[in-house]
Amino acid sequence: IDMSPEQLWEEGIFGDEAPVGLMPKPADPQSVTIDFLPMFMRTIQKNGVNIDGINYYDHLLRSKIHMVDENGKKKKFIFKRDPRNIKYIWFYDDETKEYFKIPAADQSMPDMALWEFEKLKADLKERGLGRIDSMAILEAYEELHKQIEESSKKSKKARRAKQRIKNRDREISAQPQKPEKSVTADGDEAFWDEDISDLAEEW
Repeated sequence: IDMSPEQLWEEGIFGDEAPVGLMPKPADPQSVTIDFLPMFMRTIQKNGVNIDGINYYDHLLRSKIHMVDENGKKKKFIFKRDPRNIKYIWFYDDETKEYFKIPAADQSMPDMALWEFEKLKADLKERGLGRIDSMAILEAYEELHKQIEESSKKSKKARRAKQRIKNRDREISAQPQKPEKSVTADGDEAFWDEDISDLAEEW
């Protein structure tokens, strides 16, 4: 296009040839953020909706349970999930054109990033746990954060000990050292300048 994307954007917005002008700001800025979150298509069951083994439910989903589409099949709805916190998801109601926040069915589930959840599942599988439910995830989550906290304390303790050693060595090196006498080739003791000046004062 012989120009940068930014230049083309500016030309389309402000250029001489059919400029469109600045787009109107969205009435709900949060909806713009949600639009760019990862999307999942799911049917809604009696226990809500399931994504990666986590059930999400809210009473506003009741009217959508077992809903069918124009082909007579169970209708799939749009759900969005923020990987920074999977404790809740966003449900898009195609009738009202709005997003609604749907929490995890298990209210004891803590705020959890997707990477934490995937690590917990991997750890539980390594232990040979066949069925991974919310209780197992919660226990593993608490154990993981306990290990992180203990590791953090140990690291701080190690850093403090290392700093104390550095401070000690610095104090030792800063202490004045009295010059030692050396021995000349003929076996007599040789004095340093400090000793010679002392003798001169005595004379």
